[in-house]
Amino acid sequence: MHDDPFRNLAVGVQALRRRVEALTLGIGGALGVAADPYPHQIATVRRILTDTTVRHLIADEVGLGKTVQALMVLNALRWQNRRHRAVILVPDRLVRQWQDECWTRCHCKAAVVGEHDDDAEAFVRIVRPQSLQSGVFRLRPDVFDLLVVDEPQTMPASVLADVERAAPDFRQILLLSATPGLNDPARRRQVMRIIEPERTGCAELQGSDPEQALALAEESALSRFPGARDGTAGADLQAALFRTFSRERRIIRARRAEWGRYLPERRYEQVSVPPLFGEVERVRLGMEWVMRTGSPEDARSDAWRMAQALHRGHGSARQSIASARSRRPDVDGRLAGALEASASSPGDSRFDALLDTLARIWAANPSAQVIVVAGDNPTIDFISQRLPRYFGSPESPLLIATLRRPTESSEDERKDVEAMHEQLADFSAGRAKVLLIGEWVQAGLNLQYFARNVVFYSAPWEPEAIDQLVGRLDRLRPNGLFKADRGEHLGRVRIWSLSQEGTIEARVVAGLDAIGVFRRPLPPMPPADAEEMRRGLEALAFGVPGGAMEAFEAMASRWDGEWATSQLLHLNPFTPAAAQGAYDQLQRARLPEPVLRQPDRDAPLSARAEDALRGWTNLMLKGRFFDLGRRKDHKDENIRFSTLWYVDDPADAPFPVPEMPVPELPDDDPAMTRPRRGNLWMSGHVPFLYRRRDLARPPRNTVNTDDSEKGGGRLLRFLDHGDALHDRLVDGFIEFSRNALGEPAKPQYRVVLFPPGHPILQFQGELLLVSVGWLDPGTSLLPVFDPRPLEEILGQARSDAQKASLAADISAAQDAWQADQRWLREHLPAALVGCASRLSGDRWVPVDRELAWEALKPFADDENEVCAKSSSAGAQTPHAPINKGLLENVRRTQEEFAALWSAPLAGLEQAVSLRLLQVEAESADRRALRQAEVERRRAEKAGQPERMWEGRVAAAGRRLAMAERLEAVRTGWLRQVLGRAQSPPKPNYMTLLMRPAPME
Repeated sequence: MHDDPFRNLAVGVQALRRRVEALTLGIGGALGVAADPYPHQIATVRRILTDTTVRHLIADEVGLGKTVQALMVLNALRWQNRRHRAVILVPDRLVRQWQDECWTRCHCKAAVVGEHDDDAEAFVRIVRPQSLQSGVFRLRPDVFDLLVVDEPQTMPASVLADVERAAPDFRQILLLSATPGLNDPARRRQVMRIIEPERTGCAELQGSDPEQALALAEESALSRFPGARDGTAGADLQAALFRTFSRERRIIRARRAEWGRYLPERRYEQVSVPPLFGEVERVRLGMEWVMRTGSPEDARSDAWRMAQALHRGHGSARQSIASARSRRPDVDGRLAGALEASASSPGDSRFDALLDTLARIWAANPSAQVIVVAGDNPTIDFISQRLPRYFGSPESPLLIATLRRPTESSEDERKDVEAMHEQLADFSAGRAKVLLIGEWVQAGLNLQYFARNVVFYSAPWEPEAIDQLVGRLDRLRPNGLFKADRGEHLGRVRIWSLSQEGTIEARVVAGLDAIGVFRRPLPPMPPADAEEMRRGLEALAFGVPGGAMEAFEAMASRWDGEWATSQLLHLNPFTPAAAQGAYDQLQRARLPEPVLRQPDRDAPLSARAEDALRGWTNLMLKGRFFDLGRRKDHKDENIRFSTLWYVDDPADAPFPVPEMPVPELPDDDPAMTRPRRGNLWMSGHVPFLYRRRDLARPPRNTVNTDDSEKGGGRLLRFLDHGDALHDRLVDGFIEFSRNALGEPAKPQYRVVLFPPGHPILQFQGELLLVSVGWLDPGTSLLPVFDPRPLEEILGQARSDAQKASLAADISAAQDAWQADQRWLREHLPAALVGCASRLSGDRWVPVDRELAWEALKPFADDENEVCAKSSSAGAQTPHAPINKGLLENVRRTQEEFAALWSAPLAGLEQAVSLRLLQVEAESADRRALRQAEVERRRAEKAGQPERMWEGRVAAAGRRLAMAERLEAVRTGWLRQVLGRAQSPPKPNYMTLLMRPAPME
């Protein structure tokens, strides 16, 4: 079936084009995630992937996409190493979000520990803190390569202690936290132990303070390198010094102030209303009871919660009063008086203010969706029962969605999150115009897809809760990247807070406004500021004098987010300007040729890459390699997607695709001995998307391709680098094409019929020799890791535990090789070169490079997608000096490769030198740690049997020897690269001899 050499060459070259794109513009596969990458995200991912190891804290402010950045890193690591395994530790409320994002954006089916334990082969595991606490799951560096910890500041101390103990043995670690607490010495020490285990561990074994040791390393660097202290050293050296010696080298933080053009603008309005008499009395009597039975020191428990409930409304107040009376006596009848005052009130002034606010919102935009933060379940019930009376009509009633805990005392976050997603369905589908939520709904809920308005009917009295709730809307938005790049404003997030004049709540809300939490995200703050803020709010709530408002204003004015302490910050190359410059350069870059569908040159890189991918899939269809179609979801016609399946008989496909399994057929059915498309399409076809703009908001996991499908539909893939289907197509077509075309030195010959208007028809009737060469220095210049020189040390181990430790060191060395490979590809990128010559007499004349690429494009243009094909007419190879033409093409191809790398090669010597500076410094840290372990073992002789003591000392010595041996191997690699790169290795080739002719 696939006996057309021209189509086989064209489809294989497209596969090569995709691979080269992944290695270059795709940042090693990182940009294959289903998201629009922003400048700061690209800079962060490139910084992490080109470092000597993946061991970083991403501390971007809320809403800047830390999860997407982690997924980009994960996708690149999985693309480079298809056996890569990762464990993701997340709070319970984020489990579903991570599981969905792993599939919809990062192409991996993550298994949740405790739910899919039968899936032992899952390469990505998501684990809750409870699973570590209960012992159901252990962090195993011998099983997993990468550990991701999201929101570590929310996890129990025992869980973080487990992370801290396991961290040194994990080869790759990512911490994600907008509020890492680095101004807290204890928190900073814990973070540094995780991301800098060698340096901190060595200091502690030697009895030194880790922070002092890190500071001394910085001071030593400033003294050793001329120009480092005053910033006059060369830019490359300064960057290397920062990446090698700075204590902040693996701490990354993007700030909203730096990237505000990609975010909506916040607009805040405080709505103050006069309270009714009954409301005033309810609050007065209730607060008098609180002050008599409690004290400001109780503010974080009963007194604090009771004070808030008294202000929320009648229902909340009645429930809190009843609960209070069951715990403490109402000696003077104040609680009874508060209940009576609440019952006698004719209305609710706060609810009236909500009606006015909603009316204003909908007068400006009748279809606007609004989030109302109600605080607790009784208040949610109160609003949801009354609001439909004032808006909507019998024909079109106001639909309200609610997010609440099953009970106010629920402690099961997993159930909360499951209920949250179920209850959000009407709001996310646009059927509900109002979403009522409690203040407990914080991280893990992405509401930016639906709403731009949030009304704090009852504002939480805790800045962190408000910060998280507003952050659910004030985030990077779909299509925001391209709008901002075109200079468009991204709109506004409108925030309202409702409060009653002259009440305690009004004072607290004013204090929150003075802090600035409604108008901007909270920055990381030192513990002293956090404590001052807490006490100030308590003072406002309980009427304690002390100048809280002035303190808040002073605090807000000095917050600038600068919690970094490094002496080398002036050498930091990772600036917003550098990130923007690299992003702009990436957007201007041309896709690797040959691109089958010529997109708009001014379109964003991702959109151009999608169009080029569409050209390749179109070739699969037109060339009858695979069958592709466009379909609608059977339950939602607005959802459209593509499908992939075999053209006819799977046995006749160019190669099998595991993602399209063909069921085994019964042996006793002669009519079904050959599976065909007609009877197996429904069982094996694969739905996919390839354009980011086609993603649902939020992205969907599944689609329904047929009414009979069960279990929620069929998994919907995003076809890009890192997806197993995509990568199998790339690998499969490269292998298929090379085998089908045979030896490059013996090119097949065909008359190739091109559609009318094809540029290559200007050579109609002439003989063309087309060659395609490709080369990846990251593969060809670094040798395959050879563990044999290390087997001598490994063989000396006396126990399984000792062998496991040494094997882990070897695995770490292999990971370091892959890190160096990623770094080298940044300096010497992979390339695909096309070359063609035409025979003129007995001489081969070079064809212009652009025309050479046209010879590999089977379509004339986007309007006429008739696919060129080979003809068997005149199949006998003509008598011609083919070897001479091949040598000429090879020479020209190698010259083009050399030209591509001439500039990078000129700077490679310094790049290798600076890489060695970092590698050798880190190797010295590792040797120092191992030496300190040897000394510690030697010092432990007292009280141990002689042979046991000697064995432990010897084991520590072997790890030191292994560290020294591995350092020699790695530095040897890097020094070899410089010499080997001077003479580029021989490329791989595919060739075809053709005579162009027009189609009839």
